[in-house]
Amino acid sequence: MSKSSPTKKSPKRSLRRAFGPFFDGITALFLIASMAVLSITLLIINNPSIQLNPFPPTPLPTIFQSIKPSITPTPTITTTFTPSPLPPTHTPTNTTTPLPTLTPSLTLSPTPVLPNLPTQPSERTIETPASDVFFDPNARYPFNARAVRYQPNTRDEGCQWLSIAGNIIGRNQEPITDLAVEVKGTDFEFVTFSGTASAFGPSGFEIQVGTQPFEDTYFVRLLGPDGLPLSEEVEILTGTTCETNVVFIEFTQIGDF
Repeated sequence: MSKSSPTKKSPKRSLRRAFGPFFDGITALFLIASMAVLSITLLIINNPSIQLNPFPPTPLPTIFQSIKPSITPTPTITTTFTPSPLPPTHTPTNTTTPLPTLTPSLTLSPTPVLPNLPTQPSERTIETPASDVFFDPNARYPFNARAVRYQPNTRDEGCQWLSIAGNIIGRNQEPITDLAVEVKGTDFEFVTFSGTASAFGPSGFEIQVGTQPFEDTYFVRLLGPDGLPLSEEVEILTGTTCETNVVFIEFTQIGDF
């Protein structure tokens, strides 16, 4: 009776059994690596600047945009002067034409001529004696101002009035008319002519500066036909009561003109 020979194992099958798990692991690693590469590729396509990109794009230069400055215009300040209203019933005797403002060649220092003010606790009392009138053909100016005096306004305006008045007397005590009288103050300038206010004499003049008594400073001087000064500027302080609301000043001739 014959014995069957033992079955021999195939060498390929033995290798497959021995290395089967190894090849399966390698296959799994390649599969995982393929998925990782695919994911990274998708991330790089979606955002080329990602740090995983081995070849990041060249950064674009920063574009500087110049901001145009806005120009704010400087506002112009316009100062509007509102003079004291004149009474509607006041009508000058003659129509006067203001002279143009001229710049003298010499700068003159105003000579204050202050009167004896009424004795009141709120007012100053300054005494200035009137100087004698003398004729000097070489005088700097042909007219000199005497000390001013104060008086009340006797017209219908009464105490609702404030003015500077006066007259001009010649070398032989004759009245001189048609000479320009300039009055300047704070935001105030007016020119009238002698002989336009007969209430103060044939050469009288008057310029209203307010509608009630109040203390303020004005400068008065005479001007010739050429606009040059014929007297120094006289500083005048207006009165503060109804008895002193008209300031009277007299110019006298002391030289040729």
